[in-house]
Order: sequence, then structure tokens, then C-alpha cells
Amino acid sequence: MNIAARVDVEHLDGVRLHPKEPGRLSLCALPTPVERMTRLLEVRGLDPESHTLLVKRDDKTGLAVSGNKVRKLEYLAADALAQGCDTLVTQGAVQSNHCRATAAVAARLGLKSRLFLRGEKPTNVNGNLLLDELFGAECSFHDAQEYNGDRDALVQRVMDGVRDGGGKPYFIPTGGSVETGSWGYVRAMFELAEQLEAPFRGREVDVFCTVGSCGTHAGCVLGRALAGLDKWRVVGVPVAATSAKMAAWSRELVDDTVKQFGLGLSEADTPVEVLDGFIGPAYGVPTPEGTAAIRDAARHEALVLDPSYTGKTMAGVLHAMQSGFVRDGAVVVFIHTGGSFGLMGAAGNDTGWSA
Repeated sequence: MNIAARVDVEHLDGVRLHPKEPGRLSLCALPTPVERMTRLLEVRGLDPESHTLLVKRDDKTGLAVSGNKVRKLEYLAADALAQGCDTLVTQGAVQSNHCRATAAVAARLGLKSRLFLRGEKPTNVNGNLLLDELFGAECSFHDAQEYNGDRDALVQRVMDGVRDGGGKPYFIPTGGSVETGSWGYVRAMFELAEQLEAPFRGREVDVFCTVGSCGTHAGCVLGRALAGLDKWRVVGVPVAATSAKMAAWSRELVDDTVKQFGLGLSEADTPVEVLDGFIGPAYGVPTPEGTAAIRDAARHEALVLDPSYTGKTMAGVLHAMQSGFVRDGAVVVFIHTGGSFGLMGAAGNDTGWSA
């Protein structure tokens, strides 16, 4: 199939989500399933008769188990193709889920991918990095000082390198968390609302998601507003910085998306809420609560989480249900954003995590 033919706006039920929604590629296996978790509730002392915990299986979006990232990349890759670009350029940690997903999308579309990664190349290439190489990505490795220093200069150097080689690059910031990418989770919220309509019509719903680069969180906040889900609440669990910073970054991305696409939403329409206390010592450093959540989810639901993102978020969800943070009688939905290859990359490396 001609690549350009894949660019579409396949809106739910043939209806546009919003007149300003950008074009997208059809790359995900949608809708992803929603599953009930009762055994996990029981092992945590919660009665499944009075508590409802669902998981939105965005670890099953397809395309090499690319998780939440591919929802954003449907829009970003469409934009890249519309601009005539032939190389997707992005950044992240050595075991970045987003970088691996970008490499997979590029391979699927016959594009090139150029990744610049924070950290040294490990002797044992595994997890996401192994897949980056398998998908044909060109990778470079940069120490923390170079990567976190003058980032704009580093981006420019990488982009110029692609141009010097005859390519036309398209830059995607960390996590695909920009205004265009945020539409991936606007769409996901419409999808989730359709899935919950019949079994939970009229119920309050508390949706929990990881907050890392903020695109998933911002998209969920916007999707709740645009879909008119007044009885729903979106709660982000920060894993990459302090809760104050994460909330501010999500707020900024929500507001920038509203402005760029003329969505006509106010801050009151798009409340940004985060649940503090689950990042641990730092981003990427496992926590006892997160590790316990990973083990319990695996052993009682066969659900695979990871120590950097979803394990910490699930720990937050379970705490929220046990502590009364969740609204009385609300249906709780955990958005599983993927990360299983990051789990494999963490095992055996100097992360402090093991099964």
C-alpha cells in the first residue's frame, strides 16, 4: 500500500472527534480491551463486590507492543509524511519506550529513524535498545552533561547530520508529548467512554494514568472535556519529577493544545490533578511499593508492569482505592501504557530491580 494512502481520519463511528482534529495514521490495533481485575483487589484486601478496578489494555495497541506511544505517533507520523519528511528523529533514555516505538513506526512506514539517547551504550544490549537496533534505528549515546545541557544545540546537531546525509528530518520531542501527539489520548478517552457506556452507564469513573512526559495525561484531560464526561475524573501519577512540576507541565501542554487547535476550553473545563508520593528517590529508580504492585499484578492477574512507569502508577492506584482517595462507588480505570520491554531491560542491569 502506498504510504500516503494510510493517512486518514478514521474517527469513531465515522464522526470527527472535533473539527480541528489533525490527520492520523491507522497504526494501532483499536479499540484496546478493557478488563476487570478482581483477584488483585482481593489480594489487597478490597472487596470486588463493592470496588471495581478495570485496566485499559493500551499495552496491546500493537506494532511491536508499543503501548501508549503509538497512539501519539499515529498523529505525529502523519504530520511528518504530510511535510515530506523521511526520517523520524527523537530522544530519550537508553531504555526509552518512546524511542523504540518511534523506530518501530519508522520501520513500518519505510522511513528512517535517528535516536539520540541519554546514557552509555551497555555491554549487554537488551530490552528496548535491542529492538531499536533490530528496527534499523541509527543511535548515538550521550552522557548526562551533554544530553541535559544545551539540548537545543544537540537537537540541531542531530537534525543537521540527517540533512547532511540527504535526509529530511522530523523531530519528535520526548515521549511524543506535544500538542499534536496529545490527540492520541483525546481519542483514547472517547474510545473508553464508548466501552464503558453499556456496563457502567451513569457511574462516576476515576481514570488513572502515568505522568512522565505528560502527553498521555494531557490528552486524557482534554478527552474528558471534549467528550463531555462530566462524571469522570482524570488523575495522573507522576514518575519523572516532583508532583508540582508534573502538574505544571501537564497544565502547560493542555493549555497549549487548546490554544493551537482552537478548542475553546478553559482551565475550569480541564482540571489537572495528580496523586503525589509514588515517584520514589528518582525517575527510573524502583520503589518497594512499585515492585510489590508488579509482583501482585503478575502473580494474580498475569498483567505485566514495569518498574519505571506502570508499576509505580499501579501502586498509586491501589493506594488510592485503599485510602479513600477514590470517590465512593466510582469505577476505577488504570490505563496500562505498556513498558514490558523496559522491564526486560531493567532485569539484570544496575537498576536495583529484580523479580
